[in-house]
Amino acid sequence: DLLGKFVSNVSDYTQLRIYKINN
Repeated sequence: DLLGKFVSNVSDYTQLRIYKINN
């Protein structure tokens, strides 16, 4: 559903930010 899609997008975005900070 829409909420699940939003949550997964935020999760991907957060992981990407953490990845960029670490590298």
